[in-house]
Formats: sequence, C-alpha cells, structure tokens
Amino acid sequence: MPVFSFVCEDCKHRFEILVRNNSETLQCEKCGSEKLVKQVSRFAPSVPAQNSIACPAAGSCPSAAPGGCCGGCCHNH
Repeated sequence: MPVFSFVCEDCKHRFEILVRNNSETLQCEKCGSEKLVKQVSRFAPSVPAQNSIACPAAGSCPSAAPGGCCGGCCHNH
C-alpha cells in the first residue's frame, strides 16, 4: 500500500495519504474536497547495500562515479 502526496485544488493543502486501492475515493484531510492532484513522489536517498553486485563496467559506468548511484551501477548491461 503506497503513500502518495496530494495537493487540494480547492484549499491548496498539501498532504500524504496511504492509498489502499485505486477505487478508493480520496478527500482532502482539511476541507473534504475530492479535487486532488497527485504530486510527483520523492525517492528516499540510496544506501549502499551490503553484498551488492559490482558494476561490470565500473571503469566506464557514469553512475559508478563518486556521488553516483551508491557507487554502483543503475543500468543493465
């Protein structure tokens, strides 16, 4: 059950809500309006996984650079 961020078109209130299923009617928690706009989700910062698989192209992999995707590789080879 994912958590989504919404903005109410009527009162401009921003909030997050747990969505149990797609057929659920969602309402603003402040004014009760159903005029909601889903916001783009932010991703949590990556944490290097222990025992992760190293990128086979580490020397030429742009995401293997410092500050890249956990120092690993984010694309398939």
